[in-house]
Amino acid sequence: MKKRNFKLLSMLVFTTLLATSLVGCGSKSSTTVSTKTEDKPVTLQLLAWSNPATTTALKVLNDNFTKKYPNIKVEVTSVDSATYPNLVQTRIAAGNADIIAQQSFQPNPDFTKGLDKPPFQKYIENGDFLDLTNEAFVKNYDPNAVKDSSTFNDKVYALPMSRTSYNGVFYNKTIFEANGLKVPQTWDEFMTICTTLEAKKIPALTAGGKDSWPIGAVAANAVVSTVISDPSAYVKGLWDGSKKLNDAESQVIFDRLAQLASHYEKGVMGVDYASVPGRFAAEKAAMLTDGAWQAPQIAKANPDLKFGYFPMPSTEKGSDLAQLKGKYDTLFAGSGKSKNKDAILKWLAFTSEKDNYTPFINTLAMEPTMTGVTSSDAFLKELAPVSKDFQLQFELVWRAPKAIGKFGGFQPTQLKVLGGTVATAKELADLSQKDWDAAYRAIK
Repeated sequence: MKKRNFKLLSMLVFTTLLATSLVGCGSKSSTTVSTKTEDKPVTLQLLAWSNPATTTALKVLNDNFTKKYPNIKVEVTSVDSATYPNLVQTRIAAGNADIIAQQSFQPNPDFTKGLDKPPFQKYIENGDFLDLTNEAFVKNYDPNAVKDSSTFNDKVYALPMSRTSYNGVFYNKTIFEANGLKVPQTWDEFMTICTTLEAKKIPALTAGGKDSWPIGAVAANAVVSTVISDPSAYVKGLWDGSKKLNDAESQVIFDRLAQLASHYEKGVMGVDYASVPGRFAAEKAAMLTDGAWQAPQIAKANPDLKFGYFPMPSTEKGSDLAQLKGKYDTLFAGSGKSKNKDAILKWLAFTSEKDNYTPFINTLAMEPTMTGVTSSDAFLKELAPVSKDFQLQFELVWRAPKAIGKFGGFQPTQLKVLGGTVATAKELADLSQKDWDAAYRAIK
């Protein structure tokens, strides 16, 4: 009997030692999670910009997370995108942030001079963002998405939850079909469609001109993407002087900006951005230059509207430039100085599970970045053939010398046709290069 008890005791000791050994090994790997309900109650502070889809998606995600981890509560604070950077700065400084929504990390290239560090870089260098490089859940995401949006100095500091395209044009399928029009495959075809519609008293294009950026940034960058195949090399050329904003290649861009500007509906600079989805849905114009993110709002404004989205076309049919480009959106970073690191990692790991990520991205109605996940949205599915070679939009690569003037870069809203003071595309290109030269000379 004593011999049997000794054997049982030996087996218990061995089992305990083995379990301790495995726990020790586990501590060296990434993201060890626990579902113990007796864990100390924790409240995670999550910061995000206000957006109806994001709010809904986060609520569903957080409700499911708390079901798995009843001891962890997630409180979401959201404000409009204009004041969001200030919220992040204030809350990080106060130590009152655990999970922070971010935009893509795009550091300044080495060839630039005199530029301020991007905010994300300052946060990383100050230890405000967790290093997620060795966390297993990072591998669930498309490596290109992680590399192009969430990586700094070869380390990963955020999870890229989604991407969205904005070098395209919404079009009314019914109007196109009724007028015998097809999706343009070249720039000339695009311009012909505009003139054809206008000849029939149908406004060709609309946009949120009153807010300026929908034309000055979204549409302008789309036009740049019809010409520039390697944005990084182009911008580097501007900095080293091998390229000019008024050379032959750049002039094509300015010419197209002027052409596009001439086809916007009359009074476009008085159209505010908030009214754009409803305006397009009400068929006030056959096409809309905007980001693909507007699709849910358009569909909500008119559920019966048949519409699509095509990349702004380049010079030649079948060009590699005729692919959708855009940005990675809604990155989640963890606070590097939070006392709730374990809970943060649990939340990030939970969010990165396919069964949790899929309903989140479908509610968000943006293109997925997780490997093996496809969107259930019919509109986004239709974009798949022109999203295979997704690249960053030009503005994310663009870097101009500090304090460049109002003409520096591609600014179509400076043209007279859009209410500006500049008469021609050639004049605008020359003014743009003049502003660049002045700002470059001022660099100390």
